[in-house]
Amino acid sequence: MQAPNRFSHFLFYSIKGRIVLGILAILSLLTGLLAADMMARQRGFMRDQLAGEGVALAVALAANAPSWVISGDLAALDELVDSLKSARNLTLAAILDPGGRVRATSDPALFNLVLDDDVSRELLANLADQVSTVPCQLWHHDKVDTMVAILGGGQRVGYVRVVLDSRPVSEELRRLLVEGLYYLVLALFVGGAIVWLLVHGMVWRLERLSLAADAIAAGDLTVSLDQVRGRDEVGRLARDFEQMVVCLREDRQARDQAETALFAEKERALVTLHSIGDGVITTDTRGVVEYLNPVAEALSGWTNVDASGRPLKIVFDIINEHSRLPVENPVEKAIANNRVVGLANHTTLRARDGRELCIEDSAAPIRDRQGAIIGAVLVFHDVSGRRSLEVERERMALRLQRAEKMEALGMMAGGVAHDLNNILSGIVAYPELLQLDLPPESPVRQGLEVIRQAGQRMGDVVEDLLTVARGAARTLEPLSLNRVVQGYLASPECSKITESSPLVRLETCLATDLPLVSGSRIHLGKVLMNLVQNAVEALAGVGRVEIGTRREGDARVLLWVADSGSGIPQEDLPHIFEPFYSKKKLGRSGTGLGLAIVWNVVREHDGEISVTSGESGTRFDILYPALTEMDEVVGAAAVETLPRGSGQRILVVDDEASQRGLAVALLQRLGYEAAAVSSGEAALTLLRRETWDLLLLDMLMEPGMNGRETFEAARLLSPGQRAVICSGFAASTERDQALAMGVSYWMKKPFSLGQLAEVVRAALAHSRSAESDNGPPPA
Repeated sequence: MQAPNRFSHFLFYSIKGRIVLGILAILSLLTGLLAADMMARQRGFMRDQLAGEGVALAVALAANAPSWVISGDLAALDELVDSLKSARNLTLAAILDPGGRVRATSDPALFNLVLDDDVSRELLANLADQVSTVPCQLWHHDKVDTMVAILGGGQRVGYVRVVLDSRPVSEELRRLLVEGLYYLVLALFVGGAIVWLLVHGMVWRLERLSLAADAIAAGDLTVSLDQVRGRDEVGRLARDFEQMVVCLREDRQARDQAETALFAEKERALVTLHSIGDGVITTDTRGVVEYLNPVAEALSGWTNVDASGRPLKIVFDIINEHSRLPVENPVEKAIANNRVVGLANHTTLRARDGRELCIEDSAAPIRDRQGAIIGAVLVFHDVSGRRSLEVERERMALRLQRAEKMEALGMMAGGVAHDLNNILSGIVAYPELLQLDLPPESPVRQGLEVIRQAGQRMGDVVEDLLTVARGAARTLEPLSLNRVVQGYLASPECSKITESSPLVRLETCLATDLPLVSGSRIHLGKVLMNLVQNAVEALAGVGRVEIGTRREGDARVLLWVADSGSGIPQEDLPHIFEPFYSKKKLGRSGTGLGLAIVWNVVREHDGEISVTSGESGTRFDILYPALTEMDEVVGAAAVETLPRGSGQRILVVDDEASQRGLAVALLQRLGYEAAAVSSGEAALTLLRRETWDLLLLDMLMEPGMNGRETFEAARLLSPGQRAVICSGFAASTERDQALAMGVSYWMKKPFSLGQLAEVVRAALAHSRSAESDNGPPPA
């Protein structure tokens, strides 16, 4: 396949082949036309010669036949016809009477026959009206048929017919044609060879020039064209080529020198960029990254390879530290303004790996020798450490300011509390004295008891104010935020708000699987009361207030209060938790202590509070630490409305009979099906036969298995078994091991009915939540 391809390439794609092919085509065309013309002329000549010979024979025979035709001497006519048999190419010679009957013929089979074929009739018809010796001639079936009238005494007495065969003449023409073709092929071959030699001598030098051009294109500037020299156009082209090579060689030398100098300068620049302590990014005029130094790679999280070719906005993602909105790219500003620009304060760089760094930077345009901008350079450095110190300093100053204000609040609260307690002493003491003088059935006793309890509650409020202002320690208990919300909704304070603002809708969105929190019920209720009071006042009488709770993972519980009001002005947001800071009218809406108390209570409960406000309303979010599965539960006061069970089965395991009886009695009072055993071994025996929703385990039981060991063995029997451990004392290692195994809650003895009700409810709720997520535990 290679040879035909090379031959076709030579013919159709090389100058030499196309010239040779063109000349041969022209020669072939001219020779063919000439040969065709000669053959046509030769054929016409030979046909004319054959036709003339037929006419001559017919006329000669017609001139000698009249007397014999008139006399009817057939023998003489036969001799006359026989004299023509020696004529070349003769096929038929015949003498016919006027009626067309054959009287003498060179073919005896036709004697005395009347020739009635189409050719005979046409010949006779052509001579019917003629009284002369003008012949009539027709060509048919490679034959020339000639007929001449025989005249005698001026009258037509018969006809002479001579038929000559043209095939020998055609064979001679064919032989001449074949010889002509042989000579034509020989002429074309010889002519092609001569043309190839002439063209090769001319095109060879062009090929040398082409090879030299390929070598130059490949970078070889040492080519020589001495063999291509000459005085013709190709020679002049070769000289021009040599001059071009000399110029290219000089240009290459100058370029190599310039590249060497540029490389050295670039190396110096790269070493400088690599050793500089700031991050450096260079871009083109479109803001596409071209280079990052190692510091920029470390700060942005992008490698130079990954960042190259990407828009700077992707690699250098910067936002405002406070608003979290994108910051204008300094490179775009530097290119647009054609000057050095700095970055705005409080700018944060979001790295590729999610880190956020406080940075400072500047950008400058890069110009060429003509002063045109060809790109930009961005230099930046990390100021997170310094920024953290500034933020911490601001935070400490804010804390100091708040502490000073809270100290002032404490002093004020102390003075107010002293006066109020003096007044409340009479309110609380006198009703008791009056009750001593009244009979038990007196209707006044109930009113006096209401007055005494109100005085006590006011004393509690004063004490709470003192405690919050002074930051004193709390006595905490396990609480359900849902019950705190429900207790507030049923309080007189909430009823007063709903009565004074009938167009305000108070809605709740409380989660069902909420963990307990450790807190002060009265303080958490006061937080909720202050937030709802502020929300209702922000609505100006019409709108919606929503109170909601939600589990935030396993470690925190969210309480939120949101309203649909007009929002808090942005300039007031940093100050809303400061004591006495209020935009409300004094005497109508408070003194500005509400949110300060909220902030202090949340802080005392190790919680976090945040606020978001806009045109669509304001929302306060408070996150309290949840009681984890092994948090120790301190003594809790009895709750007013106890959560009750619905027949869940609880097994009490305790080595003290009195404790077993007390626990079973309390659980049955709360609506649970309860039973008790005196040891861990007895509990395991029972668990092999029956299924229990919850185990209430004593930690220390002697002799035999303790609470942790009993729970561990119970988990082997039923991997989803839930348990609460209660004890007055337990070693820390046992607590840690129980925590790792999944005990729901730790409850310290002694416990109250309310505390037991809350813990059991939470443990069972936690068990149902785990089953909904992971499926029911295996039996």
